[in-house]
Amino acid sequence: MKRLASLILLALIIFQAAHASPVTDGLNAYYQKEWSEAASNFKQGIREDPKDSLALVYYIVSTFWLGTSEHELRDLEDALIDNPNDQLTQVKLGFFYYTKALVRDQKPDRALTEFRDAARLGPSAIVHTGLGIAYFDVGNFTRAKKEFARSMDMNSKDVLAYEYMGRILLSIDNDPEGALAYFQQELKLVPQYPDGHYYCASALDALGKSDEAIAEYQKTVSLDSLGVGRGTDAKIGLGDIYLQNKQFQDARQAFQDALKLDPNNPVIKERISQVDKAEKAKK
Repeated sequence: MKRLASLILLALIIFQAAHASPVTDGLNAYYQKEWSEAASNFKQGIREDPKDSLALVYYIVSTFWLGTSEHELRDLEDALIDNPNDQLTQVKLGFFYYTKALVRDQKPDRALTEFRDAARLGPSAIVHTGLGIAYFDVGNFTRAKKEFARSMDMNSKDVLAYEYMGRILLSIDNDPEGALAYFQQELKLVPQYPDGHYYCASALDALGKSDEAIAEYQKTVSLDSLGVGRGTDAKIGLGDIYLQNKQFQDARQAFQDALKLDPNNPVIKERISQVDKAEKAKK
């Protein structure tokens, strides 16, 4: 009987692996720095759901890593000239301009213009998500929250709307419990999303649920071992919890692992120094 149950479980795992979504495959490739494979999978995800904000944003970022973003941007601009009422093309342009501004450490003014123009063409969840992200970036959190709320009302599967709403509640509104609910919903939609696990861990950490936070930080690290996204921050988060619990050896290891990914990070070096001082004080 146990053998039969094991075989059924194995078959289920194989079935799920064989039927992974292109977005999940894209995330796996992206966090291993396999940009071309990531872009290909995200592009397929967009074909299957043109209004999938997560697939769209990660596709765009992948093109920046591949060096093809300017070509993609020109094609979108040409397409919009040919069809100025194509809302989805306008939205894609908005996200491209937003990512470009982010890379260049500029304000997303052009992105906001594109998203606002897209909004005039009719209601759309992905438009509200784009507006919300742009408002988030410029520090207009009240407006951002309204845009994300509208997006979630229109599309209960918009992953980025949940993520950014949770981030506002956690970091700006000091409401980790409220934030956690959004991050958990995000992970229900995309269980293999490393950054989602990181934000979930951060909320749990803020709530004082250390054991649960450690599990989520560890999940982040396992999915983002190269520190492409929040993997390095997750290792710092682990180190902070271990340091607080006076588990100095584990804390030092976590911080040293983080330093390997980001050797010039002064915050990590300061954390290691704090471990040294704490150990000396204990003696």
